[in-house]
Amino acid sequence: MLAPVKVNAEPTPLREPLAGGTEGATVVIEPLKTGETLWPHTFFDRAGKGVIKRLRAVGFGSSPGTWESRPVPAFLVRHPSLGNILVDTGLHPSVVRNPRDKFSRLTARHYKIEEGEDIVSQLRDRGLAP
Repeated sequence: MLAPVKVNAEPTPLREPLAGGTEGATVVIEPLKTGETLWPHTFFDRAGKGVIKRLRAVGFGSSPGTWESRPVPAFLVRHPSLGNILVDTGLHPSVVRNPRDKFSRLTARHYKIEEGEDIVSQLRDRGLAP
């Protein structure tokens, strides 16, 4: 069972339009899942300091089968007059083939991405150039 994640999702209206934008324009924000990260709960709920706590937070002394999965997000903001804005890019497409190319041997096991989940594929599926 995943621990609840606190998210502040309250809209904050702008007091003036963005430069190049239009008064009263609204944006659509599309959250995109670009992979998953797997860590022990102690990584997300760290309390205290010290070497042992840091080692436990990165998985030493725990089984990967007990780790929690969290999405690796990116956000596509669609603005009617400014166009599309990409916030973050998620995991690189090469992580699909070999995570060790981008991460260390120990860190690679913490990230997972499926074919087609990378940001380039998702933008192309929406008819957008990266």
